Amino acid sequence: MVLFKFTAGDVFAISLGENKFVYGQAVLTTGLETIIIFDGLKGADPDLNEIIKSKIDFFAITVGIQIENVEWALVGNTEIPKGIHFPEFKVDTLDGYFVTDFTG
Repeated sequence: MVLFKFTAGDVFAISLGENKFVYGQAVLTTGLETIIIFDGLKGADPDLNEIIKSKIDFFAITVGIQIENVEWALVGNTEIPKGIHFPEFKVDTLDGYFVTDFTG
């Protein structure tokens, strides 16, 4: 088993077979770890700048983002796209509610 811990800015490929890939990027790697998945199928070895200029399809928040199999592969590290609007969440408490983002 391949085990690799992401760092912020890491770009990874998810193989869909037949030389088609979806690409994602680790955005935050402390606390609630956040990745983004970019729009569109691409072939192997696209330019990293081309990847991060793609539309963001979705965010995923997880604990412990790691590559644990050969379906995901690290392809490089580059700057995180600017101007990302991160999702916000409503948190209910005994004193009412508040809105926060992934940083808490």
